[in-house]
Amino acid sequence: MHPNFMTAALAAFSAFVIGSNALHTTGNDQVVKYDIHKVRATQSNTSHAVSIGTANQNWLYTVELLIGTPPQKTLVQLDTGSSEMWVNANCSAAPTALNQKELCDKVPEYKVNDSSTATGPLGSSQIQYGVGEQLTGVRFNYYKDTVNIGGIEIKEQIFGVAWASANVPIGILGLGPDLDRGFVLNESHPFFLDAMAQSKSISSRVYSVGLGGADESEGSLIFGGIDKGRYTGLTVDLAALSIHGNGKSREYNISNQTNVLLDTGYTMSKLNQKLAEQIYTDIGAKLDESLGYYVVDCSVRDVDGGLDFKFGNKTITVPFREFIFTAEGICAAGLEPIEDDQQQVLGLSFLRATYVVFDWDNENVHIAQSANCTSEIVPATTGPDAIPSVVGNCEASLSTTNVSSAATRLERVSMLMFILAMAVLV
Repeated sequence: MHPNFMTAALAAFSAFVIGSNALHTTGNDQVVKYDIHKVRATQSNTSHAVSIGTANQNWLYTVELLIGTPPQKTLVQLDTGSSEMWVNANCSAAPTALNQKELCDKVPEYKVNDSSTATGPLGSSQIQYGVGEQLTGVRFNYYKDTVNIGGIEIKEQIFGVAWASANVPIGILGLGPDLDRGFVLNESHPFFLDAMAQSKSISSRVYSVGLGGADESEGSLIFGGIDKGRYTGLTVDLAALSIHGNGKSREYNISNQTNVLLDTGYTMSKLNQKLAEQIYTDIGAKLDESLGYYVVDCSVRDVDGGLDFKFGNKTITVPFREFIFTAEGICAAGLEPIEDDQQQVLGLSFLRATYVVFDWDNENVHIAQSANCTSEIVPATTGPDAIPSVVGNCEASLSTTNVSSAATRLERVSMLMFILAMAVLV
């Protein structure tokens, strides 16, 4: 989800909740790890690593925070496409589709007056996440207070406390760079990732996300490192897009339309209309105007094939079972068409099949084919080589024929694609 963007992710089908009820270990590695899995909480052997139990909310990823003194629990949505953190969505104006209002009603509210360490208000701001007929956004006042995430305590963190919001069911933890100042760390108003690095909780502004597939019960969110047990390789820069299945394949003409934004705040990916329509045709998806989705026969999810996104010389395959979402017996393509002058997005329908590492200090993004094998956390360091170049532990799924079965080395990739995508939004 991103400020001043087309439409916020109002309709979503797949999610986990990341809690903060696990212990935080101490040491020198400065890694904070969240295992995104149901119910069970475990402690990692890696120093500064935390594994946290989760629950499935069916359509978005949320993080449990403890704010204030004494600590007050609340939830925020994990969002790689925006930078601000804010809490207390207005449930009376929350969307009703897919039980989003019910989720909002269950989220505990942070009460400023109940915290002895809260200071403010320190000013106000507003963010619009969508444009068009339906306004999606928030207005809030800034406060400072202690924020705890998985045992990591950030004192005097600046964040917003909403006094009005529309069509947003939950507050947001933005982990993306700021549109105005880019990747520069602003010491007077550090965002959450900035503050974690400033407090030495992590060595550098690095985090990695492996959401896990539709059929997996666990995923991974790590601040300050990577997990070799969540990927098979790494690459970026969209060069080609194709589809394969049932012994057939087709490559789409994407011409110069390679500029994409990676965003966990969007459930559906967004591609230019002509390209999207070709994909709809190939998978047999048709628009259901009453639902607003492109509905597809659920049997397509079982086809041994998928969409192949080529980045440089490597390919990330998104199996049909990840690309097609299900809810209440309905299957829908994880894709929305947009006009040529609008920003393309790779949302959860792409990210569920990837392992992504964001390195804001070096303005790099890394994308690998997602996998799930023996976890081995490698801390990030500082400087231009903060992300270690290491071989993933996993072999690709044998059912995904377009992915090499050999594990490959993690490599640093230019952030230019992501920077250009952000610039379009200004």
